[in-house]
Amino acid sequence: MNPRQLASRVGMMFGLGRITATRTDRATGRSTLTAQVRLPETGEVRDDTPVLSLYGVSSRPRPGADAAVLFLGGNRAAGVVIATSDGRFTIELAEGEVALHTHDGSHVHVKLGGTIAIKAATKVTVDTPLLEVTGDVKASGVSLVHHRHSGVQGGSSQTGEPVP
Repeated sequence: MNPRQLASRVGMMFGLGRITATRTDRATGRSTLTAQVRLPETGEVRDDTPVLSLYGVSSRPRPGADAAVLFLGGNRAAGVVIATSDGRFTIELAEGEVALHTHDGSHVHVKLGGTIAIKAATKVTVDTPLLEVTGDVKASGVSLVHHRHSGVQGGSSQTGEPVP
């Protein structure tokens, strides 16, 4: 292979594209996420391109997301999406911060200084047989550890509502 052919092959190994559709076929036993990717620099549209992700982290990019595609050996028929990004839905982060987020505004934001912020578009569900919290818990401004009750009486009587 001459240097020009080699340079051409290396140049064909990477592409930046846009996701136009995604799918999984779990009903047929195929659980790999695949995407249709449009590569504007060449005009190609690649169907059924596998989308790789880190172990334990799953995502399904929406149409319009950017994709970095690696073409094994420069073979444009053997592409794999190795990274995706979608600036339409990111949240503001300081250097060193991390977030998981969706397009509807839900996110888990690991902030500098030891704070984790969770925002859910509708609700948060915790499905576990035991939830342990080592510090205080506040709900609507009422501390679980430091709240006071009004109307305390002896015996089997019930107390009043906690005082915030």
